Amino acid sequence: MSKLIIILFALIFITTSNAWIRGGISGGLLNVVYSSFYDINSMSISELHSRSGWTPADNDNYPTVVAGSDDIKHFHGIGIRIPYNYDMLNASNNPNSGYVTKMKIEYSLNGIHYKDYGVVETGLNHTTWSYFQIVYLFKYSYNIYGRSIKIEPVEWVGNKPSMIMEVIYYPIKLTQTGTVRSLDPIFWQAAPNGVVREFKKKVYFETPFVAPPKVAISINTLSSSKESSTIISVAAQNVTRSDFIAVFGTWGDAVFWDVISTYVATMDEQLYYPEQLPNS
Repeated sequence: MSKLIIILFALIFITTSNAWIRGGISGGLLNVVYSSFYDINSMSISELHSRSGWTPADNDNYPTVVAGSDDIKHFHGIGIRIPYNYDMLNASNNPNSGYVTKMKIEYSLNGIHYKDYGVVETGLNHTTWSYFQIVYLFKYSYNIYGRSIKIEPVEWVGNKPSMIMEVIYYPIKLTQTGTVRSLDPIFWQAAPNGVVREFKKKVYFETPFVAPPKVAISINTLSSSKESSTIISVAAQNVTRSDFIAVFGTWGDAVFWDVISTYVATMDEQLYYPEQLPNS
């Protein structure tokens, strides 16, 4: 079962130029970078249960937040909240803040080249007290894999697009291990010399990989007849993101009651870029 990670980064009213400003996340799970802040003196980054929200500087024409790390992730959703200090009863009491109603989402594997997910509605509405919503990032079997995700407010209520956000994602496993067992009767009796006996077994990974991994498999334990030869092979075939075929083979007078193999499946994360990743 994949572990669901919810990262909350509270972004506070901070001021600066439009140079990118690096924030952070407690525990080092995600790095957060912002295009600007409204008030640098009130900076308070990544506080769980924070009651403040991020607001960009007045001269920031493209307010943007980027969250990411060195590891590939399966981004699942973005939670977004109207800042706690927003006066829902009297909108005129919010001169320096507002809340986002639409945001543009992009994602990247290398932090340089971004793919466009699209513009989504947040569902926030102070008149109906819809103060917290989760925008789920899957539609029509479309998944987001990447190291970083970029959020750009495009429409908001009020003078500025204040936000409190949560990034929800599943970690991607780059290495998985397991065992494969063969108890097939085809190995219980000897065969004429030169006759090859094979047994194929489909093996499913605990969780699908982002892309087909490389699989190494070897014999771990043998239970064989004392009177027979010890000749056996094992190989991995037809490797996909979700599974592979383990092929056990022997020939001649070799007799095996039980065969246990161990496999290691691994993926080189540096090889994969957005255009190479699956959409489902």
